[in-house]
Amino acid sequence: AGFALFGALGAPGLPYLARANALQRKANPWRMAERQAEIDALQAAIDAGPWPEIEPDTTIAPLFVTGMPRSGTTLVEQILSSHSSVSALGETGFPLRAAYSVLYQNGAFVPMNGLTSGDMATIAQRLTGALRQAAPDASHVTDKSIQSFMVAGVLKRLYPRGRLIYVGRDPRDIGWSIWRNHFSDGTHGYSNDQLDIARQIKAVTEMVSYWRAQDPDMFIEVSYEALVRDPGREIPALLAACDLPMEEACLHPERNTRSVQTLSIEQVRQPISPKSIGGWRAYADHLAPMIETLKALDVPWD
Repeated sequence: AGFALFGALGAPGLPYLARANALQRKANPWRMAERQAEIDALQAAIDAGPWPEIEPDTTIAPLFVTGMPRSGTTLVEQILSSHSSVSALGETGFPLRAAYSVLYQNGAFVPMNGLTSGDMATIAQRLTGALRQAAPDASHVTDKSIQSFMVAGVLKRLYPRGRLIYVGRDPRDIGWSIWRNHFSDGTHGYSNDQLDIARQIKAVTEMVSYWRAQDPDMFIEVSYEALVRDPGREIPALLAACDLPMEEACLHPERNTRSVQTLSIEQVRQPISPKSIGGWRAYADHLAPMIETLKALDVPWD
């Protein structure tokens, strides 16, 4: 109700929004230290090379769309799935589950030098099987599982025909959109505390930077701001990077009638527009804790 009251009242409803987030946080405690420990342990396991030999899967071309919630990942998936060769699967959770089913055993990550070629093949078999079951006849599928960035390097090695698409956006707009929206219980627990929102943004950007350091071409980089300001240039470039020919339908993702299960459903039913850029500015005073924490953590913005 508090989130809805803010949506109806705007600025006068900020006290309701703050109270709603406090109640949500009490019901769903979040421990940022545990999240950071997971990231650190995963990186240590990845760094314990050498990697085992990998037999890549060239039978499928998955397009893994990743980034922070509210960064524009739904719009990017909507654009890609407007293409006649692409089927959208939404946020399946398949990539992380398949990878962790092998990488995480008995409460700890297995060092890469402790894995075999068969272990890596198991990840591919499980993930390809899940994707094929969801879209048996598609030549390309999009998977918009937010957590795919955690195992980006694994996905890229397993699927040479696939692509990892990272959507970046001004972290102040991301944080503001997260703070004002109600997420399902048990998901995005950081979303109800401004300091934790900033810390989570930092953690994600650092993990993405970790993978970039291993391979500068790990991701197709999409700027949300550039995309909505100049879709006529950015969309053809995105399709070309995905080895897809240009199709006019991709310039009009609002006409795509596929089911959308995320908070962005209203936005993606409208023509692409830059109107949401800088929305945080009207609430800068209210967002001071988050903005100051982003500054202290050296999270970049334009």
